[in-house]
Amino acid sequence: MCGSSRARRVPSWCGRALAPLARYLWRASVGVTFACSVARADGFLRDGLGPIPAGRGATNVAHTDNGSVLLDNPAALAGIAPGGLLDVHVGQYLFDFRYADPENPGVDGSGSLLPIADGALLVRSEDQPRLGWGLGFFVPAGFGARYDLETAPELGPGRHGYRSFAAFAKVVGGVAWRLTDGLRVGAHVGVAGAYVSLRMPYWVQSGALAGVPVRARVRGVGFAPAWAVGVQWEPVASTVVGASYTAPNEFSTGVGGRARIGVAGLRDAYDAAVELDLPRAVAIGVRHDAASWTRLSADVTWRDWSSAFDGVRFALTRGHGTFGATSLTDRLALAWNDTWTFGVGCELLPANQPAIIRVGYTYHPSPATDATLTPLIPVTLEHVIAAGLGWRFGATQLDLSWQYTFGPDRQVERSRLVGGDFDASRLEVGGHAWFVGLTRRWGGSSPPAA
Repeated sequence: MCGSSRARRVPSWCGRALAPLARYLWRASVGVTFACSVARADGFLRDGLGPIPAGRGATNVAHTDNGSVLLDNPAALAGIAPGGLLDVHVGQYLFDFRYADPENPGVDGSGSLLPIADGALLVRSEDQPRLGWGLGFFVPAGFGARYDLETAPELGPGRHGYRSFAAFAKVVGGVAWRLTDGLRVGAHVGVAGAYVSLRMPYWVQSGALAGVPVRARVRGVGFAPAWAVGVQWEPVASTVVGASYTAPNEFSTGVGGRARIGVAGLRDAYDAAVELDLPRAVAIGVRHDAASWTRLSADVTWRDWSSAFDGVRFALTRGHGTFGATSLTDRLALAWNDTWTFGVGCELLPANQPAIIRVGYTYHPSPATDATLTPLIPVTLEHVIAAGLGWRFGATQLDLSWQYTFGPDRQVERSRLVGGDFDASRLEVGGHAWFVGLTRRWGGSSPPAA
């Protein structure tokens, strides 16, 4: 989105010959950046994995009633009812984007369809009730967007397409131990993976080629270790306090693939890689049974975006030197801020009825400053309103939830990104999400635990 018509003085031969090389490079980096940009929490991570936590304001740190606690707070594994719990759920995010700048008075972007599917199996041993364990697959983040925009003359006449699709997934196994009747601890370990596919124009941000206009394509897969620890404590029978620490996912080995460059009949292939971190997080939550039919919960989460997204480094390596270089690096300076996310939820459990009614609200400020905001990473959403409904059929429970998310219109007066691409631009983002899931319990207790 090259939103400014300002002149950019770049040697014409450099722009023509090296444009594909540098654009491919950047595409790898922003593609991974988008991989995190699915939903809403801090504009980047999902607000609640599955219909149960999503319907009550993404509060889950002090709960034990769904499979996603394996990811949010593994100490809950020792708190489920003796026996087991199988939880599977699917969902869909639908976003609308509105972008404007001097070259584009108003352009509607659309979010690529991004279906979500998660599943977890939790077991608490009936022979050894202090022990709980679990296995799960989750898609905590992802992104998809499509724009067609007028760009600066250096990139050619007419509209140019901007396409992105990315997703993060985690496969983890966890174990928990009940130290006392009211205190349990747990941990999970596993692998995080990212898939990225991206195509767009770009201006090189750093190095000798800073300011070179390029167009890029890249797709690839990367992996990183994932782990977390947690604790839950019941000071009284009606109240649970939980806390968890989630380690950063450091994709330092690179998320990327093969970049193929072609200019004036010349071609070269490179390994495209991105160095990207997802932030560490500390979460604290409380759940309180206010009455036999009312359950309240609240979570607070700190995320270290300032370390994870100070900048995104990307590189093309192992080329044949067709364009005079066998390798090239660039850095997209984002300078994000740390965030504090707050969620509150209420659940109503009518007496002698199989229904559960949920409502919730989540607030998270955007980590991106106006000076580094781009429509390609639309982290502008701040508010989430949620509602959900559960229905029990013996040992099986069906859950549905809906979320509406919105934020302020963001204005960029002067962008810090090289090229002035987003000077005098405006971005509006809003969207909805729905989730549906099935939970099956067996063993000591069929009704859902807290």
